[in-house]
Amino acid sequence: MIITNRLNLSEAWVRAARDSYDYVGWRSVTELIGPPRISELKRRHDAEIEVDVIDLISSIFGEAMHEILRKAGENEKGVITEQRLVFEVEGKEVSMKFDRYQEEDEHLKDYKSEKISGYMHDVKHEWKCQTNSYAVGIRKILDRPVSRITIETLLKDWSLSQLVMSKKKGDFYPESPIVKIPINVWDEEEAERYLAERVQLHARCEQLHDNDLPFCTEDDRWVSENLWKVYKKPNLERAVRGGAKFTNPDEAEAFAEHKGPDHVVIHRPSESTRCLHYCPMRKFCNQYNTEICPPF
Repeated sequence: MIITNRLNLSEAWVRAARDSYDYVGWRSVTELIGPPRISELKRRHDAEIEVDVIDLISSIFGEAMHEILRKAGENEKGVITEQRLVFEVEGKEVSMKFDRYQEEDEHLKDYKSEKISGYMHDVKHEWKCQTNSYAVGIRKILDRPVSRITIETLLKDWSLSQLVMSKKKGDFYPESPIVKIPINVWDEEEAERYLAERVQLHARCEQLHDNDLPFCTEDDRWVSENLWKVYKKPNLERAVRGGAKFTNPDEAEAFAEHKGPDHVVIHRPSESTRCLHYCPMRKFCNQYNTEICPPF
C-alpha cells in the first residue's frame, strides 16, 4: 500500500500508519469475517492502492490504544494479553491475536474504539463473529474454556457536556466514555462451523477473477437508511429531536409543519458508506464502478 501525505505532516505520522500487523498463516480471523471481495482485491492490488495518512488516523488511534492496554496488562497474574495463535481450519492455517483473556473467570475481552453514533445501533455482527472465532482458537491452542465474552469500547467522541444536555432533554446518552458490551458465547460446534464456512468461501474466491468475486452485501457495504429528516433553520447539520428517522416523506412533512414554519425536510438517500468513504479497493472493484458509483 502506498501511503501519501497531502498535508505534508511529519514523517512520524506516515510511519505510524504503515501496517505493522504481523501477518502469519493463510488468513487471519479478521480477514475471514470480512467480505472476500475486499480481502482478495487488497491482496492482489496492495502495491497499487493509494491511501492518504489522514484517512488512516483512526487506525493509528486504535493501534496506540491497543499497545497501551497490552503493556498495562503484561504483568497481571492470570491474564494473557495480545497473544498470536495459529490453528488449522479446513486444512488452512488461520491466525488471530486476541486482546485479553482472564483465566479466573474464563473471560475473553476485546478492545474497540467507536463513535457514539455507531454505539447507538445494535452490536455489529462482525464483532460477534470475530470474538467467537477467537474463542475457537483459545480453546484449540491454549486449551482453555471461554465462558464469557465482553467488548470494552472507548467512545471516541463522548462528551460530558453532551451527557448533561441529553439528561436535561430526556434523551439517552452513555454515562461513561467506556462501555462494556456483553457478547453471546456461541456453542463450540456453531463457532467452528462458522469458521469452516468462511474458510471455504475465501478459498473458493482465490480462484476467481476480480470481476467474478461475490459482490459485497448491503451489510458489508454499510448501506445507510433512505430517510427524510427534519431540521430547524439555519442549523441543517443536526435533525431536531424526533425528526431524524422518517422513512415516509409525507410523515416528515407533517412533522415539520407541526413544528413550525422555520422547520424544513431534507431527503438523505441511502448510500454505500463503506464503498464511498472508506474502501481503498474501489478503484479495482467492478461492483463499485458499475453499480454504486458508475461513471457518467
